[in-house]
Amino acid sequence: MLPELFGHAAWPRPVPPPRVPQNPWLARNPFNNVHGDTWMSDAAAVPGPLGRNLRIWSSTLAAARRSPTSPTFVCSSICFDRYDRLVLSCSGQGESALALVDPVSLGVLASFQLPLASSAASATASAYSYLDSREEVVVAGADNTISVVRLGGSRAKPGFEQGPVYDVSSYIGAGDNMNGVMPDWRGRIWFAIRGASTIGVLDPETEPATVHVLPLRDFGEGQAGEIKNSFAMDGNDAYIVTTGGMYRLTAGGDGVPRIVWSETYENIGKIKPGQYSAGSGTTPTLLGGGRFVAIVDNADQTHVVVYRTDAKLAPWKGRVVCQEPVFERGLGAVEDSLIGTGLSLIVENNYNYTRDFLAPGFPTTRSEPGIARVDIDPRGDGCRLVWANEKATAPNVAPKLSTVTGLVYTITRRFDTHGRPEPGLDVYYWAALDFHTGKTAWERQFGTGFGFDSWYPGLAIGPNGTLYVGQYGGLTAIRDGR
Repeated sequence: MLPELFGHAAWPRPVPPPRVPQNPWLARNPFNNVHGDTWMSDAAAVPGPLGRNLRIWSSTLAAARRSPTSPTFVCSSICFDRYDRLVLSCSGQGESALALVDPVSLGVLASFQLPLASSAASATASAYSYLDSREEVVVAGADNTISVVRLGGSRAKPGFEQGPVYDVSSYIGAGDNMNGVMPDWRGRIWFAIRGASTIGVLDPETEPATVHVLPLRDFGEGQAGEIKNSFAMDGNDAYIVTTGGMYRLTAGGDGVPRIVWSETYENIGKIKPGQYSAGSGTTPTLLGGGRFVAIVDNADQTHVVVYRTDAKLAPWKGRVVCQEPVFERGLGAVEDSLIGTGLSLIVENNYNYTRDFLAPGFPTTRSEPGIARVDIDPRGDGCRLVWANEKATAPNVAPKLSTVTGLVYTITRRFDTHGRPEPGLDVYYWAALDFHTGKTAWERQFGTGFGFDSWYPGLAIGPNGTLYVGQYGGLTAIRDGR
């Protein structure tokens, strides 16, 4: 049996709060999408637990499900409405729904069924939904519609109500699908088309809604590959990574998207164990006052890659600020967005995270450890590795940073091999790492086996200081006790 607790409670060591601009068309930062804000910072000026008398509880969310007996129901995206209630976007085998959940009891207050996905690829579109400033969920449907679902009813008896539905299927080829939506500062809805590596801009204020699309090209040499992740927004500019390259796009008053700049990154062209695509597995992260945008590449030696965002560069400046190596060569892969705040980036290693859904019991593998911090030089002339935690294994959850506590929160995994064949029983822990040193402050066990695993959900720090994360079996929360 593995211990219930490793480490001990931490003292808060705050860092400067993230200075991310508030998109006027979105709910408050950092509670409006899976990565918190349009810079995809995954950083929040909200306190998380310090590890004192930790309390853990969970819910199967059965009231929100079509088929409570299906093995998977992952709520990848967690937002929070004006009453601090959780607004979840969930999908799984024969499952796709929105759920409104009480932040204390985890009881389902209301649910709304979404179109069922025909494949795992099309199911991920709903994970990249957002909550707008009018308390509406905007979600890319598996049927290639962009659907607006309102939070209606009263505070005592809330519910979801169907709002406008925009059919963009005519812009999407057979077998292809969207991979997320995000608004710009004019309220236009940008959307990504996965296989065609195409970006669309929909203006809901026109009648009928106008749509303009732009297929991305790999620097004049053909298709740019695929878009497998979400994208960052700053004003009316979008930052998009494909399996072929990194792009900054913009759209003027006419709503027509165009490329501002594009740049390559190292790519071996193969899907590493633990990855979803043969390219960068990261949603781009803006930081440094918007001066920089960062991803992780797909080289044999994994790098954090930072680009200058300027439309035009001085003759002596290159687009790439740095390619900082992280993790052991040949044993690094990243399928989660970076945490970005100030000039610092946090990255987790997802190499060799696999689970066999065709075998009995859905067996999993031992993934490689590694969490690292990379800082950009204040002058923007390079980067350096600040620390590397080579013991913590956080295989498949988008982590979050509380700048109030100075702790990075994630889910770690260990294996109990006592009386069991390799790799053993998978055991899951809530974990907190010191942002300043990288040392693990504490790990608290909360479950074992398949039901407590998940497919790259976004961990969330709630307004009440509670951490939440979706697993195959539902939703789990943790907070400091009294």
